[in-house]
Amino acid sequence: VCRRFHRLVARNIVPTGFTKGNRTLEGLPSTYTESDGEADTLEIRLEDAPSHLEITLFYTVFNGYDAIARSALFMNSGGQPVKILKALSMSVDMRRSDYDLLQLSGAWARERQVCRRPLAAGMQSVESRRGASSAQQNPFVALL
Repeated sequence: VCRRFHRLVARNIVPTGFTKGNRTLEGLPSTYTESDGEADTLEIRLEDAPSHLEITLFYTVFNGYDAIARSALFMNSGGQPVKILKALSMSVDMRRSDYDLLQLSGAWARERQVCRRPLAAGMQSVESRRGASSAQQNPFVALL
């Protein structure tokens, strides 16, 4: 995206409110609920008028679970193509240090093997350099 977008987007925040239920990600793996009463979703729209780019952030809280799902939707309402160079995931600062990090990795015919380890000081990351999720690395992490 153009360099100015990152600076301008923080000044153009449009809270759109809460909705009942969970937003499904068409064509992508995602969390789901059986009924709308099982989750609440906060939507926040970030706008950059010069580039005509909007990003809607979705934060879903699942009732009865200590879990939040996050996703982003990029919309180009301008006439020019926009190239997204990078869309970073989130970072969380933790006050306690007695958590375990759970992730899913694997190989062909051994998908989604549970890997659990103590959360250590410093940066923790789960990544794949293939450009897509795969049997080797699934884009999932949980703190226990």
